[in-house]
Amino acid sequence: MFEMANDLLHIYSEYVIIFVEFIGVSIILTGSIRALIILFKNDNNYGHREVKIVLGEALALGLEFKMGAEIVHTLVVSNLNDVLMLAFIAVLRIILSIVIHWEVKQAHEDNNSDYGSHNN
Repeated sequence: MFEMANDLLHIYSEYVIIFVEFIGVSIILTGSIRALIILFKNDNNYGHREVKIVLGEALALGLEFKMGAEIVHTLVVSNLNDVLMLAFIAVLRIILSIVIHWEVKQAHEDNNSDYGSHNN
């Protein structure tokens, strides 16, 4: 009985992992396309803050979904090497997420300060 439940958990979790990772990749892809469109509309101005905000928010949200998939993946790891690899990946994604959130926050603050100075 336990063996059957464990097998079902493995099968079900693999589908969940694939689905959640697909959502994360889709968010990153659509956010990248949106940022690229904004970039082209602004004469390829790589310093344009809206491009950074849109891309950064998409990357951050996409990474959150990818982290969710990693959490589900921890349910089915079978040995210590897999656990260590997942932990390493999780730490990298957490660091990336923190950096991206910080970048987006800075871009929002810069954008708001520029908006306020134009209205004075």
